[in-house]
Parts: sequence; C-alpha cells; structure tokens
Amino acid sequence: HGEKRRHTFIRGIMKSAARLSYQEAQAAIDGRPSDRAAAMLEPALKPLWAAYAVLSAARDRRAPLDLDLPERKIELNEAGMVRRVHVPERLDAHRLIEEFMIQANVAAAEQLEEAHAPVVYRAHDKPGAEKLKSLRELLEGLELTLPAGNALRPKHFNTVLARAKDQPYAEFVNEVILRSQAQAEYSTSNVGHFGLNLQRYAHFTSPIRRYADLLVHRALIDARRAPDTRCDREGDLGNRAPSDGGRTRNQRPPHQRVSRRSRQRGVRGKGVRRHALGPVRSTG
Repeated sequence: HGEKRRHTFIRGIMKSAARLSYQEAQAAIDGRPSDRAAAMLEPALKPLWAAYAVLSAARDRRAPLDLDLPERKIELNEAGMVRRVHVPERLDAHRLIEEFMIQANVAAAEQLEEAHAPVVYRAHDKPGAEKLKSLRELLEGLELTLPAGNALRPKHFNTVLARAKDQPYAEFVNEVILRSQAQAEYSTSNVGHFGLNLQRYAHFTSPIRRYADLLVHRALIDARRAPDTRCDREGDLGNRAPSDGGRTRNQRPPHQRVSRRSRQRGVRGKGVRRHALGPVRSTG
C-alpha cells in the first residue's frame, strides 16, 4: 500500500549507468526510448515507475499540501535580456524523483532516531493564528472558507485549493495559502513537517546541497559505529544547525526566487547563464 517496510543505509560509490534526463526517461516510459534508454527500460525504468505508482497512491492518502505554483523558465538573449518566459512541462519523471527523495529523507530521520543519535530535522510548523486570520479574511472575499480554529491539516487547505481550481483567481489563492504557511527551518526539535504531512523529516538528499545535509550524513556515518566509539555531538549539534534554519522564504528554494531589480533589468548582468529557473514575480 505504499508504506515503507524497511530501509538500509550503507556507504558506497554510485556508478551512473545511463545519466538519463527527465525528458529522456519519460519518453522511454511513454514508448519513445532513445538508444541508451532502451537498455534501461526493463531492468530499471519500468520497476521504478511501478514503485512510484504505489508511492503516489500512498501520497494521495497522506494528503500533503497540494499547491500548484509552477516554475517559470526564463530564456535570455545574447545581450542578457529576457527573450521569453514559459512554464516547462511537469513530468511524472520529476514527481517520481521527488517521491523517492522524500522517502530517503524520512528514512534518514528514522534511522537516527532509532540509533538515539542527534538529528537536524527539516521542521515545518503549522500556520500561526494571525496568518490564518488574515487568510480567512482574504478567502471570504472569494466566497471560500477554511474550518474554524487553528487545528488545521493540509487537507483543509487542499479543499480550498480544489474549489479555486480553474477559477480566474486560482493562482492568487495558491499564493495566499503559500504565504500563510510557517517558514520551514532546520532544528534539533522535531515539530514534524506540516506541508508534507509527515511526523519526521530530515534533509538527507536535497537538490541544493546544504550544510544541514552534511550534518545528517555525518550523523548517519557515526551512528553505524559501535556505541562506545561514537563522537559526542549531541551537546553542540543545535549550535551547528544553520542559525537561519536554511529558512526558505515562503517555502520557495533560492533558484525559484527572482529579485525585483533583476526583473526590471531583464535579468541582465555578468555570470547569468542562458537559462534560469524562477517565477516572474518576487515573493517578498
């Protein structure tokens, strides 16, 4: 039913057999394999997609916060000015990797807890009362409502998002619900991850490698040692966790944020690559 049965952490070296892009892997599953993807279809890709189907069903039952805020891809011309902005297609291949990464992150937190080792959690608390009050006032103007009280779960927000879907104000509703959420942070105190609707979550694998990830890696390595040979990290781990929590403004990773000045200048400047990912407007 999509519930993890067991996990194992080992130290090893990974050898990439194909280095398929998301688009190439998706095309192979859709019946258009490239030469190198064809060899990976039966032994790797089809089993992966079958496992993803099970994980996806479990995710639907878990009902995490289901915001629809697509990334924009900005293409620049030779002068560094914006040529066009478009929304890249979001593939099942992207979702597959995300789900397996979430499983790995949960397993890392569980492993360290079982070993009674210190953990730097990726903590995401529930929304605060004041933000919920402001959100309710905004939604009432659109004849949308949240249940009363502060004991809300992601499914309550998802109900509002579903009602706003396909409406002219759908994107606005997604944005205001995003802004109503608490900021995720790194912490040695586990408050769970509200957005993902998980009881425990650590950044073992992250698209953007952060210092908190390395702390988790080191703790996992140390936890494999005999108890009497482990390092004493409990006392100062809280001081090692990034003081800003790796706090992500409104839950957007850095590569999804574009400053107002950059937008006004057409994202022009030295060192800017031909393609960049980010929303057209700033989230503040």
